[in-house]
Amino acid sequence: ERLKQQLEKKKPPTHSSLNAVTEQLLKIIANNPRFVIGNLSDQMGFPMAKLEYHLDILKGQNFIIVASVGSRGACYNATPAGRQYLSDNQLL
Repeated sequence: ERLKQQLEKKKPPTHSSLNAVTEQLLKIIANNPRFVIGNLSDQMGFPMAKLEYHLDILKGQNFIIVASVGSRGACYNATPAGRQYLSDNQLL
């Protein structure tokens, strides 16, 4: 029992669950390499500030990276960790 407790403490940290909107955004980015945000806030039906909030969560979890920035906005890619999250949660 004591060994089990020690091993539990040594496990690498796991990513917390994302909410449905953040997961949806991660799926869009993962399935569309070099995805440009552009008018996505209109397509998803909420303000740009809310979209940026969810992007910040994904960047904070290291699930997405900014690949480039152009005239239509930032271009994002899913990271291996982001794709792993989607796979682990059967979202791919």
